[in-house]
Amino acid sequence: MSDQYQYMIAAIPLNRPAVTPFLTNFSPNPRGTSLQIVGQLPTAAAQTAWAARLAACLDQDSASGDENRDLITWLSIDTPAAHLRQTYTDRLVPVEALANPEYLTLNAGGWTCIFFGVIGLSPDKVDKDDPLMAELRVLRPFGPTIHTFGADFELVKSRLLREAPDGLTAMMDGVVRVEALKQRINQKDPSRYALAETLYEELISGRRLSSTGEQPVPQEVLFDALMGALVKIEEARRVALFQDDRRTVDQIEAWQAARQAETGLTLILKAEYVVGRSRRSTVMIAPELGLVVKQPGPEPFHEIDLEAELYQGEAENWPVLTHDGALVTSRGRMCLTVEENLLPRLSKVFGHGPVYNTLMGWQIEPFIDGPTLREYILADPARLTDDIYEMVMLNQLVCEELGIENGDWHSANFMVRPAGDWVHIDWGAARPLAAHELTPNGREQRFNQVRNISFSFHDKALAKRTVALHKALVADETRLSDLKTRAKELVASRGL
Repeated sequence: MSDQYQYMIAAIPLNRPAVTPFLTNFSPNPRGTSLQIVGQLPTAAAQTAWAARLAACLDQDSASGDENRDLITWLSIDTPAAHLRQTYTDRLVPVEALANPEYLTLNAGGWTCIFFGVIGLSPDKVDKDDPLMAELRVLRPFGPTIHTFGADFELVKSRLLREAPDGLTAMMDGVVRVEALKQRINQKDPSRYALAETLYEELISGRRLSSTGEQPVPQEVLFDALMGALVKIEEARRVALFQDDRRTVDQIEAWQAARQAETGLTLILKAEYVVGRSRRSTVMIAPELGLVVKQPGPEPFHEIDLEAELYQGEAENWPVLTHDGALVTSRGRMCLTVEENLLPRLSKVFGHGPVYNTLMGWQIEPFIDGPTLREYILADPARLTDDIYEMVMLNQLVCEELGIENGDWHSANFMVRPAGDWVHIDWGAARPLAAHELTPNGREQRFNQVRNISFSFHDKALAKRTVALHKALVADETRLSDLKTRAKELVASRGL
């Protein structure tokens, strides 16, 4: 990391009078302050350098192969320095989001628009007239180096046989071969789509780059490379949007739509972390492969302090740092997931079993070909019934039984399975409850927090209906008691 940059955890409210027009009146030419952010994936240069380090390990005497050395080299990509990219403050919110006139200004039960994350600033590059810099709050200064919580070496090592069944050497060789493939394709075909199309075909066909007589590349490496190729395409589309390059935007969107129509292959690349709107992550949906790959975004240790502040008479929820405020990498997050054993227990209760991979920094889930609860209800609002709300609340009560809080109740996080039952597919906001939180007041607060799902329909009538369903359930002691009993029995039936 360059010494000229000073890194920090920052929060910037985006609904302030000077900030909102600055962001919405965007220009093809970048404006505001030039800054560094921690991108979702390593940069292309970092990936190339990593592959070279892995190749150097493979070139050493394999007879005296040092697994510790190899794993250390593998995990060397797990650093913020590999993810740093340059941007401007007027590019922190996606152009498409700004098309919604309420995106920056709506206060949805305290959820206002607040940029949150690690940034790097160079003193001589700060625009003194930048309204975002005027509102910036430094939650923790890091200085020239970002304090990081990354992969747990011993934990990753202990899980190698499970997460890399082909062996670490095969994984390393796979990364090197994929990098060579990238270079060949970039030289022969400058099309931004060729790499993604090639990788997808190699996975679907089962060849996995074995046509040259070499062993197949481990599928985990190809999943990661395909997701990276799709991210690069989507990032190019977003850059073109800001530059008002409609020709490029239309070309990329046509390609994305064609792939989705033909194969179902879809990438969801969430934007920078904006509290109340978007939390960093990447999701690759591949129906023909029968899976969904999810990678959490790098973000600091934090929680959300509900109604932490008042602005113009309305409460605002603000991020508050926990632990030591370190930036948690995707591999660090997967290690925590395994160590805390929260999500595996939830998955066991509800029968939706992700595979957590600390070596790669993502999880794989079975693909579900069904609508989300949000889609289901919006298609016919009459479907929002007592039974549906009880299903949602049952998930909360199971969390309570397991000593877990889920701070993100959203109708898009429930999906219907072929059997007709609903399953929650995103527990990324779940955390263990501390002993001091296991109080009647704490339980009531977590119970009432579920009604925030009303905002996720983005429909005032449905929001009002959801709040009414919540009040009716709270008022009916018999229904509520029966639901709590069902939660206890469900947890007990899974041996938890």
